[in-house]
Order: sequence, then structure tokens, then C-alpha cells
Amino acid sequence: MSKNIKSLLKQLGFSDREQLVFIALSQMGEARAQDIAHKTYLPRTTVASILDRLKEKGFVIINKVKGKFVYWIE
Repeated sequence: MSKNIKSLLKQLGFSDREQLVFIALSQMGEARAQDIAHKTYLPRTTVASILDRLKEKGFVIINKVKGKFVYWIE
């Protein structure tokens, strides 16, 4: 992944794991925490916590579809 993108995310206050999750989600378009966890090799619970933090910061949108949470970047 481009160092420029990681550098920009770092300037926005993203931790290393937040960067990893955000970049994976941006590549996937929309995904469940489980799918992002698989792509990033992080535990699902860790990814879900990170996604919640990114939502609080306004970087991620969460919607419940068929009983499952789906995340995307708007």
C-alpha cells in the first residue's frame, strides 16, 4: 500500500491497526467485520472494536442488513 496513504491516515490520528482496517475496507467497498478480519489477519473482535472507533470518528458507516452489521466508507 502506498506510503502516502498511510502517512495521511497517520496525520489524521489513525493507529497502525486502524490504518490496516480502513485500507482493507476501502479496497473491499463494503464488508462485514468477519470479512475484514480475514483480509487483515486480525481477530474479528479486534476489527469490530476498530470499526466502532472509526464510526465514532466519522470515517465509517455501519448498517444492519439481514441481522448482520455491514461497514463501508462514505
